[in-house]
Amino acid sequence: MSKVGNKVKKTLLSLLVLGVGLSSVVSCQRGSVLNTAGLQEVKIQALMVVPNQNRVDILDMQTNRVTGSLNTDEKPSSIAVSPDGRQILVTNSNSGTVSVFLRRDTENFTKLNSVGSGLRPVGVAFNPNKDISEAYVAYEGDSKVLVLDTRDKNSSPRAIRAISLPGSFPKKIAVSPDGNRIYITDSTNAKLIVLNRTGGNFNRNEILLTDAASRASVSLEGLFVYSSGGQDRVFVANSGGDNLFVVSGNAPTSQPQTIPLRDNQIINQNQVGPRNMALFTNPQTGQDKLYVAGFNASVVSVVDAKNLKLLRNIPLAQNTTSSQGRADSFNPVGVGVGRLASGEDVVYVTNTSGLTLSLIDPLQDSLKRNLSTTSSAGSQDPLGEIVTVSAVR
Repeated sequence: MSKVGNKVKKTLLSLLVLGVGLSSVVSCQRGSVLNTAGLQEVKIQALMVVPNQNRVDILDMQTNRVTGSLNTDEKPSSIAVSPDGRQILVTNSNSGTVSVFLRRDTENFTKLNSVGSGLRPVGVAFNPNKDISEAYVAYEGDSKVLVLDTRDKNSSPRAIRAISLPGSFPKKIAVSPDGNRIYITDSTNAKLIVLNRTGGNFNRNEILLTDAASRASVSLEGLFVYSSGGQDRVFVANSGGDNLFVVSGNAPTSQPQTIPLRDNQIINQNQVGPRNMALFTNPQTGQDKLYVAGFNASVVSVVDAKNLKLLRNIPLAQNTTSSQGRADSFNPVGVGVGRLASGEDVVYVTNTSGLTLSLIDPLQDSLKRNLSTTSSAGSQDPLGEIVTVSAVR
């Protein structure tokens, strides 16, 4: 066990905001922490995957600067943080492993041993149910999902079983808030796989997202589970087209719905190419909105999660470079929700081209600015997925 030499500045705001309006069924998906007084704690860090440098950068949200890095194995892909903010799992697609990091407190990170083995691990997710201490890793090249026992908070998770999914190519993964359903994309077969958990057993269902004639235009990427009234809606990004698929997770035989993502902000006939997404609940109106990274069109698509419609696309490129930040910002991949030192809510968007981080105002649905997270823009690397984390519980 080796300790990574990063100490993130202790700049935790004492500001607590009343009436955020997060329902318990979606708070775990946003990485929010609710204290016993019913107040939402301010998020203070973001973890950003840097695939071509084999590391995860730690972003201080008070300064929007990287204050440390966590070394992973080869070609990190996806990242997940446990509900208590203590364990961090990062899949490494080239190494076939999962890097494990422990936050002993909010400031200090420890690198533990890597776990798992196989071909092309991509998606990773913790079970949000406090009574189910598990995490799940989708191995695209081995047609399996690895189940990890995460009960021991001070050591690496232990692999307890592998769920074989013959004929499938599991990629991204998400879990329902009650912990009883695991959703996995199978892009090659244009399917959403649902593993229903009963005790220690998993039953497999499949939902075909399109007919055979349209399968060539489907490339499934990120997914998000939105729950309301005990019902799951699973949003699946189709990066091969201009749409999100929406599936009723509680009724796997129902037909998927489609949300088109094109509007007049899309130029040059570019496909939107949606990738990852995150949810923001407007504290003033209670409206739930999904922010979706549009890789090909370099936009962020804003979707009404309840009414299943596109609200608008936010272009990330700017015509000029202002004193507030850099203008070039293209090919977004990761999306996370956080809060600035000023107390403003913000949606962070990581970009693989332009070497920037885009900040979106979710109240106005407008681009605040594009910025480099390092002191020198020339030293910044392309960014991958992002997740925001609060203080360790």
